[in-house]
Amino acid sequence: MAENWSYVSHRFVTEPSSFWDTTLVEAYRKHGANVYDEQNNPEGIVSIGVSHNGYVLDLIQERLSRPDCHQWSQQLVRYPSGNPSGYSEKFTAALSQFLTWRTKPVWPIERSDILVQNGTGTTLDCFCHAACDPRDYILVPTPYYGGFDLDICSRAKVKIYPVDCSSDNNYLPTIKLLEDTLSKARREGCNVRALLIANPTNPVGMMFSRDQIREMIQFCHRNQLHYVSDEIYMNSVHGQGAQFISALSIDNIPDPNAVHVLWGFSKDFGMPGFQVGCLVSHCQPIKDYMIKRSTLFQHPASYVRQMLTTMINDREWLENVYFPACHMRLRENLELTIEMLEKNGLSYIRPVGGLYIFVNFSKFLSASTREAELALWDKFLDAGVYITPGEAFHCTEPGWFRLIFAEEPSLLRLGLQRIQAALESVGGGH
Repeated sequence: MAENWSYVSHRFVTEPSSFWDTTLVEAYRKHGANVYDEQNNPEGIVSIGVSHNGYVLDLIQERLSRPDCHQWSQQLVRYPSGNPSGYSEKFTAALSQFLTWRTKPVWPIERSDILVQNGTGTTLDCFCHAACDPRDYILVPTPYYGGFDLDICSRAKVKIYPVDCSSDNNYLPTIKLLEDTLSKARREGCNVRALLIANPTNPVGMMFSRDQIREMIQFCHRNQLHYVSDEIYMNSVHGQGAQFISALSIDNIPDPNAVHVLWGFSKDFGMPGFQVGCLVSHCQPIKDYMIKRSTLFQHPASYVRQMLTTMINDREWLENVYFPACHMRLRENLELTIEMLEKNGLSYIRPVGGLYIFVNFSKFLSASTREAELALWDKFLDAGVYITPGEAFHCTEPGWFRLIFAEEPSLLRLGLQRIQAALESVGGGH
């Protein structure tokens, strides 16, 4: 065998893999090596850092255990007949009804407007291939979900241009900030193709008003950008009197073909293991690309689709059991979390949606630096609790951490107790 022979491609060696070297991934690794278990590893690390709704799994288990979710047919194991885009006829019909109910769209959501993939991150990756060329840019307000670095950059080779927001405005972008950032990017020679907005925001849990969404869509239209709305937490709104506004519900927009919505089952239903997400779009060229280039490779399993179809078609269960219980539990756990934060004199941004709260621990930093933030993060891990530092979300202000409160109360209380113990050991910082 030749000495210069390699088991892997030149591409593997030369392409950057920066996401796998990030704080977010390092946190997963540390937690994964020492997971808390009440019986077998009580000194292990309690995770209230991964955004997963562990407090609804009893409800999901009960519904998916019913016989109507497990109706066998030979079609479940056969190749689909006809056009590959018809893989999910019943499922997309169910999604059309469900998303119409939850988003209240101005334009009807047809089956053909829904592109189903094996995960919302996969769907965003595929959209980037369709809408952008390599080395194009997407504007993303900071702090943002760290997984966007993987979804946008790793395979499509698209880049993120950060829109650095301030805690003074609850980390929400203004139109002036968007305009200034876009102008700066274009002066630097960046070809910006889209604006990606998370609504509710992650990691902060804020929501945008109807007027704010309309203004951002108009900003995109003026500047020939796609408007992409990640609405994966749309059904996890728990703020008293808060009402979620979908980009699909905005009327009188200049170009409906340039507005796209992402959604999936991983957050609102606590089902990341099922790996099902979708894009809702009226733009035929985008849909054509995604169907022709990815449907055969990135589609969820037929048995999973059958179970989810039955679940989301059960409007009575969703409306009278699941959503009321989910929202009540989120509200109760949020109050439990806030009680501990205020007891320790910590400031926070009160969320109205999502599974998390963004907390300011800066007074416990030895200095106002990223290094000091990560040192405090190590203290939390040493105390047996994992929460996620702002570094993982590209937050520009050191000291902010995201804390997940959508867990069983006993586990949440233990995690909060360990945070408090870590803070007592650190003292008041600078």
